[in-house]
Amino acid sequence: MMSPENIPLGCCAPGEAVRVESLGTDTSFSSRLRAMGIHDGVELDVVRTGATMIVRLNHGSRLCLRGDDVAHIWVSPARSIPEDSVSFSHPELNPESANARH
Repeated sequence: MMSPENIPLGCCAPGEAVRVESLGTDTSFSSRLRAMGIHDGVELDVVRTGATMIVRLNHGSRLCLRGDDVAHIWVSPARSIPEDSVSFSHPELNPESANARH
């Protein structure tokens, strides 16, 4: 159900947990997302943002989504996830690696 607090997935930050509310109106796009496990009501943890976004589904799978696609996935807040459960694989995104270099 869409409500005023729903936002595009692309506006979320790493560490946010969200619930999918709508997949937009493009049926081929929404069918592709459903095949990957993203559908209305599923919860996602935002792992990484940028040109491509990595999300973790509630059953543990991770998916990489293009920036154009995440603009059409509308979400609402679900819950907060512990910061230590967000993993950073890229050295420039890993705060510990950045501190080690400086």
